[in-house]
Amino acid sequence: MGKRILIIDSGLGGRDFLSLVLGHWTKAGAILTVWSSNKQWLNWSKESAWSLSSLPHASGMTLGLLDRLSWYLVKLKLIKMAWWQGCDAVLLHNWPEKVMLSSLVRRLKMRLLWLEDGAVDYDRLAPDLRVRLIKQSAQAKVLAINEELVGNLTNLGYHLESLRLIPSCGRPEAEGQGAQQNLARHFKLRKDYFTICAKVDWSDSKMAELLIKSLQLCLDVSQHFQLVLLGNGPAREQIRWLIKRYHLETQVWLLGEKSQNDRSLESFAALVIAARRPDWDDLSLALTACEKKITVMGREGTILKELLESDYGQVVEMDDQQVLAQAWLNLYHNPIVEPGYQKRTKDLVSFEVLADKLLAII
Repeated sequence: MGKRILIIDSGLGGRDFLSLVLGHWTKAGAILTVWSSNKQWLNWSKESAWSLSSLPHASGMTLGLLDRLSWYLVKLKLIKMAWWQGCDAVLLHNWPEKVMLSSLVRRLKMRLLWLEDGAVDYDRLAPDLRVRLIKQSAQAKVLAINEELVGNLTNLGYHLESLRLIPSCGRPEAEGQGAQQNLARHFKLRKDYFTICAKVDWSDSKMAELLIKSLQLCLDVSQHFQLVLLGNGPAREQIRWLIKRYHLETQVWLLGEKSQNDRSLESFAALVIAARRPDWDDLSLALTACEKKITVMGREGTILKELLESDYGQVVEMDDQQVLAQAWLNLYHNPIVEPGYQKRTKDLVSFEVLADKLLAII
């Protein structure tokens, strides 16, 4: 029988790359159960035959009385599962489950793992919860997605001996030429245009509008610009309205994130990671872009620091539309030709190797 693994995730962020990893584990014989408040998991669980249960989601950076009561019910559910079904390991993703469930997992004699993807600003966490989180980190095997994040967690107070560095990995190889052709045909992308792909949270309509305004500034210089907004979120219709408002229906396209390997970056001249705190999805996408010799632009002081300091990376002020537009125009007039990221991409492992190594750790 394969390993029995429980994944607990109270976050609402992107989980595309994690879902791909879990899909590989299922093919390798692992038996997965997911407790989550993230609606993305619903479709993935149907496709992969995972057992799925709902979970209270984290709304803020503290836990009120009702929140704590909800997590005590989750504790009872966990005890019941341990007694009746059994479980080899528990993977905790977001901070509430790490704070509230870690000690119980250890008492129930199950292996405790944390996934750290850099998406949470622990400095904003309520002080008492942050102290508990740091203390609990000593009990867990903490999987961190890159060296920059390992340094950040160590500075926060995480126990260094608990940290495990996850190998760097881009998206699976299944993103083939057919996907590129389908993408270009679906969006009617002009091959002779300078196409920018921006990864953005669609719940942040202000960021989407800023990107659209940056495109407008570029269009004042050259009409050979296109923008693809890649992401998920409730503001899709509002963003569509913004596109119509600025009369850019033929030059701005919305592409929703999918767990399938049907995305191709080869149609793009640049990838913009607009998130204030990039996560595993953003990192894997950025690494894939660099492998394909595509320039990646992002904010200063994030887990993408090493990548953005390479020849194929650029640190850009994302909250200033004129600065962002100028960065796009500079790249348009002076495209990067030399493969400056070659040394770094040699260190990348294949997706299958990454997924197998993580399953072996568990």
